[in-house]
Amino acid sequence: MLSFLSKSKHVITPKQSYYLCLEEDELWTYIAYKSNKIGLIYAYDRVSGEIVCFIWGKRDLQTAMKLKKKLLDLRKYCSG
Repeated sequence: MLSFLSKSKHVITPKQSYYLCLEEDELWTYIAYKSNKIGLIYAYDRVSGEIVCFIWGKRDLQTAMKLKKKLLDLRKYCSG
């Protein structure tokens, strides 16, 4: 299931060109067995509630780094 979700081509296009402060949140569940955990980590604007980027993955550093890369790419997109 994780490989299916990770290959998703869904893209979120930011509605604003600047965000004062983005926050990160997580949603975790499991598929079939409790040892088969899957998570959605996303960054959102607290003021508008808009989700500006997300990543599916395991609860590890690699997944966090993927979200960070998306946020850095978003910064390039929003600034110019």
